[in-house]
Parts: sequence; structure tokens; C-alpha cells
Amino acid sequence: MTVFIDNKYTRWYNALIEKRRVECYVGYTERHHIIPSCMGGSNDPTNIVSLSAREHVVAHWLLTKMVEPKWYRKLEYAFGSMLRKSKEQQRKLTPLEAARCKEARSLARRNVSTLLNPSTRKKWVESMQRVITA
Repeated sequence: MTVFIDNKYTRWYNALIEKRRVECYVGYTERHHIIPSCMGGSNDPTNIVSLSAREHVVAHWLLTKMVEPKWYRKLEYAFGSMLRKSKEQQRKLTPLEAARCKEARSLARRNVSTLLNPSTRKKWVESMQRVITA
């Protein structure tokens, strides 16, 4: 069962991951789970790739665009968490990236998404309720 939607974001994500599997980035890097931990991804070395700080933020943004609705909230939260950093991390976000992270964190913390289309919103809420009760 695949959880990734076949769209341009998935293709961009796969291209980024493949690039870093073949060509190591020189400089500061961060470890990234290819299949996120929240989706059952392991800490196995085959599921870890080293990305630049910027690539890491972009990878988490892409993940929010390429998953089925039942995973959306968890990945929005993970993307929003890119605002946090430890003293060792050298991650610097552009104002646009920081704004997107803040928005994602806010959406993830709400019980209901702010989707514009009411019928889509209703389907999404029902889907999330099934996941939460399962």
C-alpha cells in the first residue's frame, strides 16, 4: 500500500532524495528519514539521507504536498517543527519558509483543517476521524 500520491511534488521529492543518495552534499547536513518516522519509517541506514539544511526544509514541505489526507496532519506538524533547532543546527529559514512552517504548525494544531471547499473539508474531517478512532 503506497501512501504517496503520484504528483509533481512526489517526483521532486524523489529526485532530491536520489540526488543526495548519489552525490553527497559538502558542508553542514541534517539527517532526513526518507519514509518519515510518523509514517512507520525506520532508522535503518537505507531510510536515512543527509541533506543540506535548506534541502531538509524543502523535503518536509514536499512531504506535506504528496501524502494521502490521513497523514497530512502529522506531516504538517513535522514541517512546522522545522522552526525548532538545537544549538548544533545551522538551519536558517527565509521569511517565506518560516511563514510556511508557522502556518503548517498552526494547521496541525487545529482539530479541523481550513480547507476552502466545504465538501472536501467534510471528507477530510471524516477521514481524520476514522484514523483517530482506528
